[in-house]
Amino acid sequence: MALRELEYRFVWGPENWCSVKISLGYACDGASIPFRFYDVVDPITAMPGAFLHDALYETCAGERPNPLITITGEVPPEGDRRAWSDALLYHFWIATGMSDAMAERGYRAVRAFGHDAWESEDALPETRSLEQVAVAHAL
Repeated sequence: MALRELEYRFVWGPENWCSVKISLGYACDGASIPFRFYDVVDPITAMPGAFLHDALYETCAGERPNPLITITGEVPPEGDRRAWSDALLYHFWIATGMSDAMAERGYRAVRAFGHDAWESEDALPETRSLEQVAVAHAL
């Protein structure tokens, strides 16, 4: 759960920017990396990007409303939003010190396996119990 408001701001040109603000109280299920893949992407190193990526996936990068998530600035058209969200995660990981190789492996994994999470309309994390989250991530 976000214990303070978080804001991620991305700038990729003089007029191109995006801000993702996550309000106090937003619940995130963390970096959803199965145990057997911890050597591919370290979940502790990946955790700072989990709030950002979960917020982007939960809202389909602004398509679905969530009162705890505000996305402003330039967002791509609907068909490009998942790829854009995954690219932001990749660049965030690099900017926060994850190795290029690990970030690349993590990026490829979310591109290959993230479709179901993007399309999911299951209960939002803050409305699920800890038990439901644990069952959802069981190996």
